[in-house]
Amino acid sequence: MSWSIREIVYRNPKPYLRSIQARHPSLARFDDGELLIAFDLGQTDESLDYRTYRARSLDGGKSWQLEGALFANPGGRPTSYSVRISRAGGAVLAFGSLHYRDDPDEGLVNRATLGFVPTDLILLRSLDRGHTWSPPATPPAGHRESRVGDVPPRGAARKWSLVGADRHVARLGRPTSRR
Repeated sequence: MSWSIREIVYRNPKPYLRSIQARHPSLARFDDGELLIAFDLGQTDESLDYRTYRARSLDGGKSWQLEGALFANPGGRPTSYSVRISRAGGAVLAFGSLHYRDDPDEGLVNRATLGFVPTDLILLRSLDRGHTWSPPATPPAGHRESRVGDVPPRGAARKWSLVGADRHVARLGRPTSRR
């Protein structure tokens, strides 16, 4: 299935006051034409305010309603996060990373060592088309964690696949027509 959205999903309401970038969209399309889009908002990819937000369209993408952050900051420690969404059976899955931002004066990457801040891979599930979400959880056992510098074998597809307990496959990071 191939199609494109030509309408504006998000526009910075006060660009003269705040620099907010919208990046990394992923989309879930439901059988009745409803669309759920997740995208990251923040000053930059490494800023403390960087999070995944969601918007919904009930008219095939002609208009969009911003619904807010995909989930609230877990609390306890400052964090930033980024997830991608995909349909899997009757659920919508969100898969990505939660970054612990203990030093507000540093980004995600340690420039001296090229290491990352402490990071967890996270998985969330929605059973109501993305209106509510389970708390972030660590992906199921058997998931191979990808590390910076990993190189896939020549010719291998560059995408994430996650098989849920119900045996549905979610392919994240790339559009899919699987319902």
